[in-house]
Amino acid sequence: MTELYVSLIKKGECIVKHDKSATKIVTGSPREYGGNGKEYSSTDLLAAALGTCIATTIEDIINRNKIKYENVEIIVKKELLLKPKKIKSLKVEILINEKIDLKIIDIIRRSAKSCLVHKSLIVKPEIIVKAVVN
Repeated sequence: MTELYVSLIKKGECIVKHDKSATKIVTGSPREYGGNGKEYSSTDLLAAALGTCIATTIEDIINRNKIKYENVEIIVKKELLLKPKKIKSLKVEILINEKIDLKIIDIIRRSAKSCLVHKSLIVKPEIIVKAVVN
């Protein structure tokens, strides 16, 4: 299990530390909700998780078909709702800048839907929240 440590650093901003690598990222509220939009928002990270998960899921197909990494780009377009506050949609485009068989494109598209993040978003995962006073 991975642990992420989240600390508020100022209004609308947090720092997230990864337990295994100790890398840190700063997040901020999205502009739609009053933030400055200069940092990744929590919903941006969810969209990025989907995009990177798809990338690593389709990697074997890309390698088997000798498609160069630099010719593949994944664009995730995130749309938010204001009321209720939530993600309205995540639209994913897998751009391949090489001529490849249409069958391979279909395999890539179907494989992308098997990524762990995609599957987790389809079926709501169990989320347990508890507050502890030290």
